[in-house]
Amino acid sequence: MVIAEAFGASLLEGRKAGWQFSWANALTQNFKMSGEGPSGPSLAMGEWEMNEHALGLGHVAVYTRDIEESIAFYERLGGAVKGRGAVPTQEGEKKLALVAFGGITLELIQSPGDMPMGEGNVPHFAILVDDLDAAAAAVRAAGVETFLTPEKKVLPGLFGGVQNWFFTGPSGEQIELLQML
Repeated sequence: MVIAEAFGASLLEGRKAGWQFSWANALTQNFKMSGEGPSGPSLAMGEWEMNEHALGLGHVAVYTRDIEESIAFYERLGGAVKGRGAVPTQEGEKKLALVAFGGITLELIQSPGDMPMGEGNVPHFAILVDDLDAAAAAVRAAGVETFLTPEKKVLPGLFGGVQNWFFTGPSGEQIELLQML
């Protein structure tokens, strides 16, 4: 079974069992929009419930040096291209691709100029798995040998217990395999 199918199956089984957890829901649970703050609408207990309109994670954006290399990398891991596009910019054409991978959608972005990598960029994304060792073995079987540590980390006191293992994609993006204990 390819890695994305394994991840997707785990998430699907969880949904069938009635799991409703998501970090987006956990972070916004019981928060409501309370009107305008110094820089626009603010989250607080108030009048407008954010969960009424939030449908879930739309995508995770990943800047890439070479969009074709990144697409090939995620396809080797079981991902599938959902769409391609381009946006004209002053520097040239910005290439875009949406890739379904591990139960989420990645938006791969190849900028014609320098890639913005300052504050506010997402340092990694995590794929929730039901068996970290099996998931890591599937990544290695796909030819990926870019794990950042020789062994997984087991953190029983963090968030009720987690174990994880990070590897990198072709543009240096960090991907975390995450198992809740």
